[in-house]
Amino acid sequence: METPLDATPSKVLALTADALEKVLALIESDAKQLLMGSTAELVTRENVKQTCDIFVHQLTKLVAGLSHPPLPDLATTHGVCDTLYSSAVVVCSTLSALLAGAKAGAILQRKVVEVTTNFIRNIQNVLRHLADRDSKPSESYMGKNAVGKIEDVVLNQLTGMALDTCKSLEKIPLSNKVAVNHVMLGLYATVNDAYKEMADVIEQHGVLSTPPQGNGSDQQQQQEHSEENEDEDDEDIFDELGEEHEYSAEERQRVKPIATVFETSARCLKQLMHCFSKYTDVESASATVIEYFDTCVSHAKVIASAVDELGSAIYPPQDVDQLSGHYTELCPAVWYLLEQLRSNNYATQEDRDWTDQALYEMTVSRDALKELGLRL
Repeated sequence: METPLDATPSKVLALTADALEKVLALIESDAKQLLMGSTAELVTRENVKQTCDIFVHQLTKLVAGLSHPPLPDLATTHGVCDTLYSSAVVVCSTLSALLAGAKAGAILQRKVVEVTTNFIRNIQNVLRHLADRDSKPSESYMGKNAVGKIEDVVLNQLTGMALDTCKSLEKIPLSNKVAVNHVMLGLYATVNDAYKEMADVIEQHGVLSTPPQGNGSDQQQQQEHSEENEDEDDEDIFDELGEEHEYSAEERQRVKPIATVFETSARCLKQLMHCFSKYTDVESASATVIEYFDTCVSHAKVIASAVDELGSAIYPPQDVDQLSGHYTELCPAVWYLLEQLRSNNYATQEDRDWTDQALYEMTVSRDALKELGLRL
């Protein structure tokens, strides 16, 4: 970085933060300009860790030298800022190589942009705090640390956030396949949690399709426990005015078919993840598979969102229009992914048999809900 003639230590810090903004813009628009000879094939977990370790050293060095006001002289400030900037660019260059490789798809691209944006923003926060600190009253940032020593507590917090970001960079997916499975895992967790919540509702409100398992004594204890806590369970259900509501007979009947769709959605996502994990690196790098992964993730996101909304709408008093809208949004995405699972080259015969059964149960659930007043 060039130092302007009218530069001051504070201005050098601010200019360094501004220069990092340009690096971030390149990552979002044309990552190839940052490659500096790196290629995706050379990016390894160890390689990412090494570049992050170098940056952490430079950040620690800068903070140690500038932690107590006033700022050091211009030459010292410029020196530590320049090395920090250079090490940050190397980190970004290493991650940008993932986007230039054949293994990059939309999911991996979004992940790289997300983590590098957090990385740059946290560095900028440190630099801009130091640049602006001299113009602020000391009581706005100085305080006692855990052992009672007076220091820049705001700088410590910002530095901690920047260091935490570096640790997260070390775990970034190195291929589109891994990035896809990371996203799918999070979506599966959302859908599976919603299904478990519906299963609890079914158990609490007596709409189980099969009796609970266990011996007669266990069942008697469960029944006694349920009776003791019946009032407590009902108290958990309130509308926006704070009034209690119990399920009507028709509302109670709607829960089971909706729970069936939730269960089907969760298992479908889980089975697709198993299939995705079997793709080789060569297969995962093909344009066709990258597009296939991205499309499946897009549908999985629709499922997770719709399940979340539908799970909230199932509590009394139910709004038929809301239930119908969320269910109508959910089902096409589930049907699509079930078909993708059945036709996937890595699906087992057990997967295909289950898919056929799931498609049938989806139809049964839809017909049951139409009879219960949903406009589908």
